[in-house]
Amino acid sequence: MRGTVPQAAGAKPGNHRPVNTSTYARRQLNPFAGVLQVVESGVARAFSANGILWRIQTVANRPDHTWRSDAGPAPVQQFFNWGMWSARRGMQQVTANPILDIGFMSGAAEELVSVLRREIDRLPFALKDHHELWACDRHGNPLALLDSVITAAEMQQISTHRCASARRTNILTSHPVLPRRHPLQQARGHMRTTWNTRSTSTPMHRRGSGATGTSPSPPPSSVRPGMTR
Repeated sequence: MRGTVPQAAGAKPGNHRPVNTSTYARRQLNPFAGVLQVVESGVARAFSANGILWRIQTVANRPDHTWRSDAGPAPVQQFFNWGMWSARRGMQQVTANPILDIGFMSGAAEELVSVLRREIDRLPFALKDHHELWACDRHGNPLALLDSVITAAEMQQISTHRCASARRTNILTSHPVLPRRHPLQQARGHMRTTWNTRSTSTPMHRRGSGATGTSPSPPPSSVRPGMTR
Protein backbone atom coordinates (compact mmCIF):
# COMPACT_ATOMS: atom_id res chain seq x y z
CA MET A 1 0.00 0.00 0.00
CA ARG A 2 1.28 3.47 -0.87
CA GLY A 3 2.14 6.15 1.64
CA THR A 4 4.69 4.41 3.85
CA VAL A 5 5.78 7.67 5.51
CA PRO A 6 2.76 9.15 7.34
CA GLN A 7 2.01 12.45 8.91
CA ALA A 8 1.51 11.40 12.49
CA ALA A 9 -1.24 13.93 13.28
CA GLY A 10 0.51 15.21 16.39
CA ALA A 11 1.13 11.79 17.93
CA LYS A 12 4.47 10.06 18.04
CA PRO A 13 6.07 7.01 19.61
CA GLY A 14 6.30 7.52 23.35
CA ASN A 15 3.33 9.95 23.37
CA HIS A 16 0.33 7.74 22.66
CA ARG A 17 -3.05 9.42 22.70
CA PRO A 18 -6.37 8.99 20.84
CA VAL A 19 -6.38 10.32 17.28
CA ASN A 20 -9.05 10.80 14.66
CA THR A 21 -9.64 8.01 12.17
CA SER A 22 -10.84 7.98 8.58
CA THR A 23 -12.28 5.27 6.35
CA TYR A 24 -12.02 4.96 2.59
CA ALA A 25 -11.42 2.55 -0.26
CA ARG A 26 -8.89 2.58 -3.09
CA ARG A 27 -8.50 0.43 -6.17
CA GLN A 28 -5.60 -1.92 -6.91
CA LEU A 29 -4.87 -1.38 -10.58
CA ASN A 30 -2.65 -2.43 -13.47
CA PRO A 31 -3.84 -5.12 -13.42
CA PHE A 32 -7.10 -4.65 -11.55
CA ALA A 33 -6.94 -6.76 -8.37
CA GLY A 34 -9.95 -5.56 -6.42
CA VAL A 35 -10.52 -2.77 -3.93
CA LEU A 36 -8.70 -2.17 -0.64
CA GLN A 37 -10.84 -1.11 2.33
CA VAL A 38 -8.87 1.17 4.67
CA VAL A 39 -9.31 2.39 8.26
CA GLU A 40 -6.60 4.89 9.11
CA SER A 41 -5.41 7.17 11.87
CA GLY A 42 -2.27 9.25 12.16
CA VAL A 43 -0.40 6.44 13.88
CA ALA A 44 -1.97 3.21 12.60
CA ARG A 45 -3.90 1.83 9.66
CA ALA A 46 -5.73 -1.35 8.69
CA PHE A 47 -6.47 -2.49 5.16
CA SER A 48 -8.27 -5.47 3.69
CA ALA A 49 -9.09 -6.82 0.24
CA ASN A 50 -12.11 -8.81 1.44
CA GLY A 51 -13.41 -6.92 4.47
CA ILE A 52 -12.72 -9.93 6.72
CA LEU A 53 -8.96 -10.30 7.21
CA TRP A 54 -7.18 -7.02 7.96
CA ARG A 55 -3.47 -6.19 7.95
CA ILE A 56 -2.61 -3.83 10.80
CA GLN A 57 0.32 -1.42 10.48
CA THR A 58 1.53 1.10 13.04
CA VAL A 59 3.99 3.99 13.05
CA ALA A 60 7.43 3.64 14.56
CA ASN A 61 10.80 5.31 14.25
CA ARG A 62 12.82 3.62 11.53
CA PRO A 63 15.81 1.84 13.11
CA ASP A 64 18.52 3.17 10.80
CA HIS A 65 21.06 1.96 13.36
CA THR A 66 21.04 0.92 17.02
CA TRP A 67 23.54 3.50 18.30
CA ARG A 68 21.75 6.74 17.42
CA SER A 69 23.09 9.82 19.19
CA ASP A 70 20.73 12.42 20.57
CA ALA A 71 22.68 15.01 18.59
CA GLY A 72 22.08 13.18 15.31
CA PRO A 73 19.33 13.82 12.75
CA ALA A 74 15.72 13.33 13.78
CA PRO A 75 14.52 9.73 13.34
CA VAL A 76 12.33 8.95 10.34
CA GLN A 77 8.84 7.63 11.06
CA GLN A 78 7.15 5.06 8.84
CA PHE A 79 4.52 2.32 8.98
CA PHE A 80 5.57 -1.19 10.04
CA ASN A 81 3.51 -4.37 9.91
CA TRP A 82 2.08 -5.24 13.33
CA GLY A 83 -0.24 -8.20 12.71
CA MET A 84 -3.32 -9.65 11.03
CA TRP A 85 -6.76 -9.16 12.58
CA SER A 86 -10.24 -10.59 12.01
CA ALA A 87 -13.41 -10.29 14.06
CA ARG A 88 -13.50 -14.06 14.45
CA ARG A 89 -9.91 -14.77 15.48
CA GLY A 90 -8.68 -11.45 16.80
CA MET A 91 -5.05 -10.35 16.40
CA GLN A 92 -2.61 -12.91 15.00
CA GLN A 93 0.89 -13.05 13.51
CA VAL A 94 2.09 -10.13 15.65
CA THR A 95 5.54 -8.87 14.70
CA ALA A 96 7.23 -7.61 17.88
CA ASN A 97 10.65 -6.29 16.89
CA PRO A 98 12.51 -5.31 20.10
CA ILE A 99 14.28 -2.46 18.27
CA LEU A 100 10.93 -0.70 17.81
CA ASP A 101 8.70 0.94 20.42
CA ILE A 102 6.53 -2.11 21.13
CA GLY A 103 4.46 -0.41 23.84
CA PHE A 104 3.43 2.43 21.55
CA MET A 105 2.76 0.14 18.59
CA SER A 106 0.63 -2.21 20.68
CA GLY A 107 -1.46 0.66 22.05
CA ALA A 108 -1.93 2.20 18.60
CA ALA A 109 -2.99 -1.17 17.16
CA GLU A 110 -5.48 -1.84 19.97
CA GLU A 111 -7.02 1.59 19.56
CA LEU A 112 -7.39 1.13 15.82
CA VAL A 113 -8.94 -2.32 16.23
CA SER A 114 -11.57 -0.87 18.58
CA VAL A 115 -12.53 1.56 15.80
CA LEU A 116 -12.35 -1.17 13.18
CA ARG A 117 -14.90 -3.30 15.06
CA ARG A 118 -17.44 -0.48 14.74
CA GLU A 119 -16.65 0.43 11.15
CA ILE A 120 -16.93 -3.08 9.67
CA ASP A 121 -20.72 -2.77 9.54
CA ARG A 122 -20.32 0.20 7.18
CA LEU A 123 -18.44 -1.74 4.49
CA PRO A 124 -17.80 -1.09 1.69
CA PHE A 125 -16.30 2.37 2.14
CA ALA A 126 -16.42 5.12 -0.48
CA LEU A 127 -13.64 5.27 -3.06
CA LYS A 128 -11.13 8.03 -2.43
CA ASP A 129 -8.67 7.55 -5.32
CA HIS A 130 -10.35 10.10 -7.60
CA HIS A 131 -7.22 11.06 -9.58
CA GLU A 132 -6.90 8.61 -12.49
CA LEU A 133 -4.06 8.11 -14.97
CA TRP A 134 -5.46 7.10 -18.36
CA ALA A 135 -3.83 5.92 -21.57
CA CYS A 136 -5.49 7.83 -24.42
CA ASP A 137 -5.45 7.76 -28.19
CA ARG A 138 -4.31 10.71 -30.33
CA HIS A 139 -7.75 12.33 -29.92
CA GLY A 140 -7.69 12.14 -26.12
CA ASN A 141 -10.23 9.32 -25.88
CA PRO A 142 -9.54 7.06 -22.84
CA LEU A 143 -8.41 3.53 -23.69
CA ALA A 144 -7.05 2.00 -20.47
CA LEU A 145 -6.89 2.98 -16.82
CA LEU A 146 -3.25 2.75 -15.69
CA ASP A 147 -3.41 3.92 -12.09
CA SER A 148 -5.39 5.90 -9.53
CA VAL A 149 -4.21 7.95 -6.55
CA ILE A 150 -5.65 10.00 -3.72
CA THR A 151 -3.43 13.08 -3.54
CA ALA A 152 -1.66 15.38 -5.96
CA ALA A 153 1.65 14.42 -4.32
CA GLU A 154 1.10 10.80 -5.37
CA MET A 155 0.44 11.96 -8.91
CA GLN A 156 3.84 13.61 -9.06
CA GLN A 157 5.54 10.53 -7.62
CA ILE A 158 4.21 8.00 -10.11
CA SER A 159 3.53 9.85 -13.35
CA THR A 160 7.04 10.22 -14.76
CA HIS A 161 8.25 6.71 -13.86
CA ARG A 162 5.07 4.87 -14.81
CA CYS A 163 4.50 6.68 -18.11
CA ALA A 164 8.10 6.43 -19.23
CA SER A 165 8.12 2.73 -18.42
CA ALA A 166 4.93 2.12 -20.39
CA ARG A 167 6.27 3.94 -23.45
CA ARG A 168 9.64 2.22 -23.23
CA THR A 169 8.28 -1.34 -23.05
CA ASN A 170 5.14 -0.72 -25.11
CA ILE A 171 3.24 -2.90 -22.62
CA LEU A 172 -0.12 -1.38 -23.48
CA THR A 173 -0.09 -2.18 -27.18
CA SER A 174 1.88 -5.42 -27.49
CA HIS A 175 -0.39 -7.87 -25.65
CA PRO A 176 -0.70 -11.04 -27.82
CA VAL A 177 -4.34 -11.63 -26.84
CA LEU A 178 -5.62 -8.29 -28.11
CA PRO A 179 -7.23 -8.51 -31.58
CA ARG A 180 -5.83 -6.36 -34.35
CA ARG A 181 -8.87 -4.07 -34.35
CA HIS A 182 -8.72 -3.47 -30.59
CA PRO A 183 -8.41 0.27 -29.79
CA LEU A 184 -5.12 -0.32 -27.96
CA GLN A 185 -3.65 -2.01 -31.01
CA GLN A 186 -4.89 0.72 -33.33
CA ALA A 187 -3.38 3.37 -31.07
CA ARG A 188 0.08 1.83 -31.30
CA GLY A 189 2.69 4.57 -31.59
CA HIS A 190 0.18 7.34 -30.81
CA MET A 191 -0.47 6.69 -27.13
CA ARG A 192 -0.40 9.50 -24.60
CA THR A 193 -1.24 9.60 -20.91
CA THR A 194 -3.61 11.99 -19.18
CA TRP A 195 -4.57 12.59 -15.56
CA ASN A 196 -8.31 12.88 -14.98
CA THR A 197 -10.26 13.56 -11.82
CA ARG A 198 -13.66 12.07 -11.12
CA SER A 199 -16.28 14.71 -10.48
CA THR A 200 -18.18 12.35 -8.16
CA SER A 201 -17.41 9.01 -6.53
CA THR A 202 -18.85 5.98 -8.30
CA PRO A 203 -20.98 3.97 -5.82
CA MET A 204 -19.80 0.55 -4.79
CA HIS A 205 -22.09 -2.45 -4.48
CA ARG A 206 -22.36 -5.34 -2.08
CA ARG A 207 -22.09 -8.85 -3.53
CA GLY A 208 -22.10 -11.91 -1.32
CA SER A 209 -20.31 -11.68 2.02
CA GLY A 210 -17.29 -9.65 0.93
CA ALA A 211 -16.81 -6.05 -0.16
CA THR A 212 -16.45 -5.55 -3.91
CA GLY A 213 -15.99 -2.54 -6.12
CA THR A 214 -17.00 -1.23 -9.49
CA SER A 215 -15.28 -1.81 -12.78
CA PRO A 216 -11.86 -0.12 -12.93
CA SER A 217 -12.69 1.57 -16.25
CA PRO A 218 -15.51 4.14 -16.04
CA PRO A 219 -17.07 5.60 -19.19
CA PRO A 220 -15.44 8.78 -20.52
CA SER A 221 -18.39 10.89 -19.30
CA SER A 222 -17.58 10.14 -15.67
CA VAL A 223 -14.20 11.89 -15.73
CA ARG A 224 -13.13 15.42 -16.47
CA PRO A 225 -9.81 16.44 -18.04
CA GLY A 226 -6.95 17.13 -15.69
CA MET A 227 -3.22 17.38 -16.30
CA THR A 228 -1.63 15.88 -19.40
CA ARG A 229 1.85 14.40 -19.40
